This record gives sequence, C-alpha cells and structure tokens, in this order.
Amino acid sequence: MANILFIQLLLTVHLGRKVVSSMNITDVRIRKINVEGKMKAVVSVTFDNEFVVHDIKVIEGQENLFIAMPSRKTPDGEFKDIAHPLNSPTRARIQTAILAEYEKVKDVE
Repeated sequence: MANILFIQLLLTVHLGRKVVSSMNITDVRIRKINVEGKMKAVVSVTFDNEFVVHDIKVIEGQENLFIAMPSRKTPDGEFKDIAHPLNSPTRARIQTAILAEYEKVKDVE
C-alpha cells in the first residue's frame, strides 16, 4: 500500500469574496506500471479520504516524467480532461506527490 502523503492543496473558492480552503492528498496508489512505452503508470489519488481521481497517467516526456489527467476522446478526435487542477501550483503539488510515489515503487513491481 502506498504511503499516505499529506501535501497541502490550496483551492480558491469565489463566493462574493475569496475564501481559501485546503485539501490534503491522503493516498496515492500506483495501480499499473509499464516498463515498455511512454505511459509508465496509471495512478489513483485520494483527497481528504473523501474524493478520488482514477486514471491519472505517468508519461515519459523528452526530458522528464509528467502526469496526464484522465480524459476522453471527443467525436472530433480531440482529448478533453474529465477532471483537472484549476491552476499550476495545484497541478505541481499533485504531480510531485504522484512522481514521488512512482519513484518509490517503480523498481519493486
């Protein structure tokens, strides 16, 4: 089982004024690891032990690994994210947590 990671995610909510709340990444599970090809892993991330996002992919880029959020193909052949962070700092926090867990387990499986 993946170690529980506590990383602060700052989300801005607009209700007439800015209200900032925080969510924690409480679990990162590397569900599938591929040795061959550019897609290296499929991951699930749980937030506050209450909400999970499945099918986040770890992709090998030209210079480094990055994550791709779950998506579906539209009728015109374009891919649209099903769920995604709303800002760069949140994406970076999620990516950091996922890649840290991937590095721990990639050689074990």
